[in-house]
Amino acid sequence: IRVAVTPAGGGCLRISISDTGPGIPASKHARLFQPFDRLDAETTEIEGTGLGLALVHGFIKAMGGRVGIDSVEGEGTTFWVELLEAAAPANIEEPMAVEIKQEAPSATPHKGGVVLYIEDNASNVMLVSAVLRRRPDIELLHAPTALAGLALARSRTPNLVLLDLHLPDMHGSELLVHLRAEPGMESVPTVVLSADATAGRQADLMSSGVTAYLTKPLDIKQLLDVVDDAIG
Repeated sequence: IRVAVTPAGGGCLRISISDTGPGIPASKHARLFQPFDRLDAETTEIEGTGLGLALVHGFIKAMGGRVGIDSVEGEGTTFWVELLEAAAPANIEEPMAVEIKQEAPSATPHKGGVVLYIEDNASNVMLVSAVLRRRPDIELLHAPTALAGLALARSRTPNLVLLDLHLPDMHGSELLVHLRAEPGMESVPTVVLSADATAGRQADLMSSGVTAYLTKPLDIKQLLDVVDDAIG
């Protein structure tokens, strides 16, 4: 994969992302930016919702830019966006460094409640951590893998579990079965946070006892309402 930034004329810059994959047939180019159109990938094992490029298209247009594709079958694909250059804002502040620390959980019960978030994506962890700072009486525990999540559940018995489905060592639906089998975890509410917005997946997990199924990008108010209901 190669990323390039080049002048595009008219005061614009073009950002190009090229790969050497199988390419995309020209007959499918018109469908690329249509929501939920996965170019027939839904018949394969490749996961997704068909929303990524549609969101990109909307964001770029909202900023007055353009987005497009150049592709040759058997050689690769280049996606590009063009955006207007802008002057740097005056008195710009240095970006704040953010670090996620995997701290050992306290053995002392937290007065408000304990939320266990099982998620391997650092950006998602940072987001949920920032959201839950609005509830200072809640302690957030993070586990990046299913096995780490099980270990934390055994040692702390959280009041609520937030669960991603696509974990590196186990699918979230399988982990849910193991969590339910842990002593004291049978009735702990579990909320799925996933980019998988397919109706079938949601229906299956809700029927298995999941308290709520929130799709990404997350609705902050909805997440806080779910946490408040669970913690009481």
